[in-house]
Amino acid sequence: MPAETPSERNFRITNNNAIDKHVGRRVRLRRTLLGMSQEQLGAELNITFQQVQKYERGANRVSASRLWDIS
Repeated sequence: MPAETPSERNFRITNNNAIDKHVGRRVRLRRTLLGMSQEQLGAELNITFQQVQKYERGANRVSASRLWDIS
């Protein structure tokens, strides 16, 4: 088994779908490109930064309506 990079280690959660991880990575990429913290994104969405972390790791699925809010 090849060694994981630090960024891959952040996305390692059991029972998650590859699509959920991909969406989470894209949310994280866009957030960092905008220079936003997880706290700032959470405040804009009226959710906690822990929920943003779960979305970004793929631990929780991002619903279509939440994805619309994020966009």
